[in-house]
Amino acid sequence: MTVEMGRTKHAVAELSFFLYDRALHPELFRIDRSQTFSQPFYHASVWIAGLSHVVTVHSGQWSLTELVAVESDLLPDRGLLTSFPFRGERDHDVDFASGRHYIVSSQVERMTEHLFRATYKDLVRTGRNRGMFACFEQWASNGLAPFIYLDCEARRTELHVQAFHVFPDDLTVLKTQSIFEATARERGNGGRTRR
Repeated sequence: MTVEMGRTKHAVAELSFFLYDRALHPELFRIDRSQTFSQPFYHASVWIAGLSHVVTVHSGQWSLTELVAVESDLLPDRGLLTSFPFRGERDHDVDFASGRHYIVSSQVERMTEHLFRATYKDLVRTGRNRGMFACFEQWASNGLAPFIYLDCEARRTELHVQAFHVFPDDLTVLKTQSIFEATARERGNGGRTRR
C-alpha cells in the first residue's frame, strides 16, 4: 500500500466497513471524485478514492464517517466505532446519545457471467447519468473495468447514500445503502448501539 489509499487494485473480499465518530483526513486518500451537500441541519462530503468510498456528515459538534476500503495501517484507531469485513448480507445501526441515528445495509452479490454483464451495463448507464461515477480502465479485464457508482439524496434532515462497488474479475457487486439522520428524534433506547 502506498501513502494514499485508493491507488491499488483489490478484490471485493478485501473490502471492509469502518464507522468513525470523526472526520478522516483527505491526505489519507487519492480522491478521484468528490461532492459536497449542505442542508439546514448538516454538511456532508462524499469521496470516491479508487475502489473505496468515504462519506462524512457534520452536524453541530457531531461528525460521522462511513468508509468502505481495504483495511490498512494508514487508518487511524482514534474514533473508530466499528468495523467488519463484507460477507453476504448485513445490517448495522447506531443510535447516538444525541438522538441522531445511522443505519447501513450491505450485500455482496456474486453473479453468473450473463447476469453480471447485464447488471454491469445497467449500472454503467445509470451511473454515467446521475450521481457520482468513477471507472478504472487501468484495471480492466475481459473488456470490463471495475467501477464505483454512488447515488446520494440530500434531504433536509437526512443523507441517503446508495453505493455500488463493481468487480468484474469476481463477477461481484458490493451494494451498500446508508442513512445518516442529522437531527434528534424519539428513539427510546437511550443511545445504545444495535447490531
